[in-house]
Amino acid sequence: MAEDREKLFTFWEELPALKIVDMPQKEVYGNKKIRSYIIRFLREGIIDEADEELRRRRHAFNAQEIKKNVKEFKDTSLQGLYFHLQKLKEAKLIDVVAILPKDNHNIKYYGRTARIFLNIDLEEDKKHYSKAFAAITAFAKAKNPSFDEKKVDEYLDRFMNYQQKQRERITEWLVERESAIVEHDIDMDYFYKFMFFIDPIHPEYIQIFKDMQDFLDLEFP
Repeated sequence: MAEDREKLFTFWEELPALKIVDMPQKEVYGNKKIRSYIIRFLREGIIDEADEELRRRRHAFNAQEIKKNVKEFKDTSLQGLYFHLQKLKEAKLIDVVAILPKDNHNIKYYGRTARIFLNIDLEEDKKHYSKAFAAITAFAKAKNPSFDEKKVDEYLDRFMNYQQKQRERITEWLVERESAIVEHDIDMDYFYKFMFFIDPIHPEYIQIFKDMQDFLDLEFP
């Protein structure tokens, strides 16, 4: 029993620091904020009073504990809370950390699958950029009907490969600064977007579009 309960503490240190969630936020969290409150609470955790000697912070809780400790759930039924827990589990943001016996019942304790989550809809990003490149292709063909469309596809591939390296580079940078991000309760998604905004000064990014501009013979004011 004591060994199983220890999982409520030890699992946190074994988690990956950061996990990219490749799903639209609306699909993960729904129209209400209740699921984001669950994710936030499981990250913050609470000092476990039952852990008398060490008084460690715990990040895994059963449904009753979540309902009790998150004020936004006071009007939410336990059944409704289980529904949201199941949705987060299906999205692989949380999982069952331990199952402990209590009063002839087995109680599930839920915890996050990473200390930091970053929502990036990779498929939607690809569609968005593909449409942008398709628009410039149409413009080029209007100027020159014999224009080689495959060349633009090559630039799109270069750009998407760069984006992948960009994501890896930025996420690595964020992981190295995890403690400060968590300590100051910084919104990871907005912070990531800011890093994404300033990254275009990277020489490789500039070169891709410089090459494309030269190829398309585009003149900008």
